[in-house]
Amino acid sequence: MREWSWGRWREAGWLAFILLLTLAAYGQVVRFPFTGYDDAYYVGPDTAMSHGLSWANLRYAFTHLHFHLYYPLTLLSHMFDCQLYGQWAGGHHLTNLILHLICIVLVYLLFRLATNEPGRSAAVAALFALHPLHVEAVVWIAERKELLCTLFTLLALLAYGAYARRRRPGGYLAVSLLFVCALLAKPMAVTLPVVFLLADVWPLERRKWGGAGNGASQVARSPWASHWTSVWPLLKEKLPWFGVSLAFSVLTVVANREGGALTSLAALPLPWRIGNACDAYGQYLAKTFVPAGLSVYYPYPGSVPWGLAAISALLLILLLWLGVRLRARAPYLLIGTLFFVVTLLPVIGLLQVGSLQAYADRYTYFTLLGPFAALVWGISDGAEHFHLNPSWLKGAFMALLLLLTVITWYQVRNWRSDEELFGRSLALYPKGNYVAWAVLGHTYMEKDQLTLAQKALENAVAIAPGIGYTRVNLGDVLVREGEYGPAEACYREALHIGGASESLALYGLGRLLAVEHRSAEAVPYLRRAWERQPYMVEAPITLASALRNGGQPEQALAVLRKAEVLFSGDWLVQANLGLTLEVLGRPEQALAVFDRALHLGGPAVWREVAALMLAPPGIPRPIAEKALTVVESVIRAEPGSWPAFSTLAAAWCALRQREEAIKAQAQAERLAMVQGGKAAQQAASRLAPPCLKARGTPPPAAVPGANP
Repeated sequence: MREWSWGRWREAGWLAFILLLTLAAYGQVVRFPFTGYDDAYYVGPDTAMSHGLSWANLRYAFTHLHFHLYYPLTLLSHMFDCQLYGQWAGGHHLTNLILHLICIVLVYLLFRLATNEPGRSAAVAALFALHPLHVEAVVWIAERKELLCTLFTLLALLAYGAYARRRRPGGYLAVSLLFVCALLAKPMAVTLPVVFLLADVWPLERRKWGGAGNGASQVARSPWASHWTSVWPLLKEKLPWFGVSLAFSVLTVVANREGGALTSLAALPLPWRIGNACDAYGQYLAKTFVPAGLSVYYPYPGSVPWGLAAISALLLILLLWLGVRLRARAPYLLIGTLFFVVTLLPVIGLLQVGSLQAYADRYTYFTLLGPFAALVWGISDGAEHFHLNPSWLKGAFMALLLLLTVITWYQVRNWRSDEELFGRSLALYPKGNYVAWAVLGHTYMEKDQLTLAQKALENAVAIAPGIGYTRVNLGDVLVREGEYGPAEACYREALHIGGASESLALYGLGRLLAVEHRSAEAVPYLRRAWERQPYMVEAPITLASALRNGGQPEQALAVLRKAEVLFSGDWLVQANLGLTLEVLGRPEQALAVFDRALHLGGPAVWREVAALMLAPPGIPRPIAEKALTVVESVIRAEPGSWPAFSTLAAAWCALRQREEAIKAQAQAERLAMVQGGKAAQQAASRLAPPCLKARGTPPPAAVPGANP
């Protein structure tokens, strides 16, 4: 008993050591922001997920496609995170890391129970935990589906091992439920029935291939090892699972085709797809052994590298031939190779979905378990055959783990910012890398580096003119630069392309038309944008503004009342509702709503609320007095805020105190000059209230040290 206990403690110690190395490599992610590549579509403020868990969102998750895929469990996972962490990116990263740690433990348990080899099982778990190819799946919040799918797949395999031993109906039901959960996390799990068949041969040994025995080096039979049986009963028990896989496969293909995400054979001929698929298999194997040149995006080549594709195909054929030849002594070689080939089939590019990428690191998260197991068992059996010193083998493996930890740490570090992540991708793969240019353009736009943003987005459009979201972002940049005509053309081209970015194109075009005072044209686009993306809070706000400006305040009120139900905690919806009530001549109701907006937004948004209170002409005196009180509170907290003094000037104008307004506006322009130079001063001057613009304001007094 003492010896058994020590063995178990030693196993636990090795597993704890692997988890600690994983934390050392990945722990930095809790300080990382969201990435500009797809994260906003999963947890951004305009998504259903951002509003957390609710019955309405539960219904949404199970009744809607997202990115042309059906994965409600993944959406619920993101909803849970948003409920827990809000928009703190570190929390979302933390959940991904926790899921990875759980998967590491499950990998160890799976091989430990199936083979009764704790040392080898720990080695497979360590490679799974620390290989740099897995960084993308763990660090990228948008790839939560990869982690969840793998977690449920591993649980299904564990349940299948127990079922294979006892053959009880409850065990079959448990396997079925976990299999469906894996599919509801990501449809990539459709290959799981084939994986069950492979596991029947090794390591479960339900089907035997002649010779001395499968895994002859084992010190003891696995607790899951079963009596050998013929092929047909093994296949028959899996027929319902194959039916489920077929249903999900058809659903996924149809959904992608209907959503326009499936690339046609005319655009990408079948020979090219086959050639790229062969090359991708080789690239995955090469990066498994030499994890260099890893990138968040690998552009589809302009022409298929037929030479590399042929080498990759020959390598796979050689591995399969060796596996067949050695199937009795080393079944893990054939099973590991087949596992790798089969589990990659859904994402190898024969059906090209979404952005044209040649391959992706994240797809190896589950699929490399086969090669890892074949490698560990093969080296261990070889070392035993040649009577190598086990201490040397353990020492070499420890050195490998430490090396992998360092490489993975550096690979994780690349995700600190979009500029670093996609700048590296562009440096490694400059040809055809429209995704890197598109994300960099969005990043520059958020930093107000509009010239760089426009150049980057124009490069993205030139490389891939059929991608809608790059045109939408380019339109956004052009709007901010005042280039309304070219911006409108960008939005209309994005609408013509359609796809996932259609709602953003509708909103962008509607907003632009509203800015140009073309309210009648703007309203239909804004309505459609809100219908397509009901959780885009900007859509009803801009729609209401267009309706108000178009002389339809009652319709604007109806829109905002509907938005109030959906976005009950949003201060901007409340502030615009108050503005609409003010325009309709209901000052008492407006004041109550403005008070609610101030309470919801807190001091950080008080100036913006006050500015909205002062926006319409003919402001009722109670509202003007309230706005004055609010903005004075802001100035007491931030005496150096020039926008606050501009709003103060508007409040004094509304109260017909022109001298006070002149003083406030002069102070605003004086502070703007100190803080931002002449450009900021001109911006402050443009914000001067109409009552001052009519008769002019005295120039601001000279400020010592201000730039001319």
